[in-house]
Amino acid sequence: ALALPLAKVCALAISNARALEARQKAEQALRNMASIVESSKDAIIGQSLQGVIVSWNQGAKRIYGYDQDEVLGRHISFLTPHDQPDVMTRKLEKIKAEEPTDQVETVWLTKDGQPLNVSLQVSPVRDEGGRIVGASSIARDITKEKQKAEQERRSLEAQLQQAQKLESVGRLAGGVAHDFNNILAIILGYCEMALQGVGPENALHHDLAQIQEAAERAKGLTRQLLAFARKQVLQMTNLSLSDVALNFSKMIKRLIGEDIEIKMALAKDLPLVKADPSMVEQVLLNLAVNARDAMQDGGTLTIETRQVHLDQSYATARFEVVPGDYVRLAVTDTGKGMDEATRQMIFEPFFTTKDPGQGTGLGLSTVYGIVKQHGGNIWVYSEPEQGTTFTIYFPVAQVGETGIRKLAEAPPLLGGGQTILVVEDDASLRRLICSALPKLGYEVLCSGSAEEAQALARQHQGTIHIMLSDVVMPQMNGKALYESLARLRPEMKAVFMSGYTEDVIAHRGVLEEGVNFIQKPFSMKQLSHKLGSALAQGHETPGPARGGES
Repeated sequence: ALALPLAKVCALAISNARALEARQKAEQALRNMASIVESSKDAIIGQSLQGVIVSWNQGAKRIYGYDQDEVLGRHISFLTPHDQPDVMTRKLEKIKAEEPTDQVETVWLTKDGQPLNVSLQVSPVRDEGGRIVGASSIARDITKEKQKAEQERRSLEAQLQQAQKLESVGRLAGGVAHDFNNILAIILGYCEMALQGVGPENALHHDLAQIQEAAERAKGLTRQLLAFARKQVLQMTNLSLSDVALNFSKMIKRLIGEDIEIKMALAKDLPLVKADPSMVEQVLLNLAVNARDAMQDGGTLTIETRQVHLDQSYATARFEVVPGDYVRLAVTDTGKGMDEATRQMIFEPFFTTKDPGQGTGLGLSTVYGIVKQHGGNIWVYSEPEQGTTFTIYFPVAQVGETGIRKLAEAPPLLGGGQTILVVEDDASLRRLICSALPKLGYEVLCSGSAEEAQALARQHQGTIHIMLSDVVMPQMNGKALYESLARLRPEMKAVFMSGYTEDVIAHRGVLEEGVNFIQKPFSMKQLSHKLGSALAQGHETPGPARGGES
């Protein structure tokens, strides 16, 4: 009789102990949850289904500036500016209807009236029975993130606009240089032939020499324009930028003056880059001359190389940058520097801060074109009186890449009587070439179009040794013409001429293997060398690669 009540008492005691333990654990869990909510950096706000604020954590106080007793009982819409949509009301309507709610971005006001960009996630709050009795809002301040994203967007837009502007100017410069090179070829060609017939004692000799000298200067300007337009012919090979920079430093000292100290910070065992060594030296020369002009009272010129990896985050913030491995070439001076307005324009052709007559304004535009033609990128950092750093990234050469074979130059081949099929749509230049080639010992077939050249090739009874053709012509380009004639005359070689390289015979200015190319304007001596070189090539050396463009 006594044992049964004792068992009940023990069971009740055990039950009460377990209930107490469970309640203590629940209370501890609630305290932990409350602590998490209070310590959160985000604003965590509880509200009724009508939008009345019922809880306000420390994160909300920190972000919006209101104490808890200032907001409890108020409708949450007071945080929304008058010119912004009331996002919370729409969210609460969805929660009442038990519809899912997505994360949204909106604007809320702080206590002092400052707008903040907010990432807002609203979730339902349920009671023990599962009924929705309220809502919990997690509001994260993303103002700085938005500002950073906006700055990056504006920076990318500015880079895009600058690239598009330089691309447009480059196309214009390339077109002008192409047409002007035809004119210069005529001037230089007739000057050369006239000088051969006029002795130094003749009064005309001096005048002709002055015309020739002026034309050569103009030729140099057009080549700078072609470099900017990325239409130069490149002789590519795998090379070490440290080796090129070291060799360059030995020859540059006399040019920049004794009052400028040269420092070299060249990395060893750099991976190779695929580049034209003469063009890389041209880049270093132009940057060194630019640095010298910025350091009139002396200073330090530093040339640095090292390997870098540009990741996706870097590429995202830099227009045209492809992630990957690069070799960094940096040229830094301690000169007068430049302001932002000047920095934005330095790569534009003919822009210069020098006095009239002190420079053409093509030095840095040439650098820009060369770097871009090599698939690289160039950036400039400068501040007034703080010096300037030009940073260039050349992509690392792919494993197994080889340079383009540079053909040995043969001596002029005169008096051999070989037949040359000339195809040039510019009538004046065609007349010059067709009158000069017989004097060099060649038989000439002259044509002004692809159609005319095809007719001559079919009608001519003898061998045609070389087709000398312009690259860009109406109806059919020079390469397509050669491919059509090669079936009829497989022994015929080809030499292409143009004011700039076209992608029909080159990719980014790099000639296809075995292509013979002479860039306008050229002298008759240069033409004779090129024709002799082409004739000296064995039959195993192909003409332009068959089977499509690169």
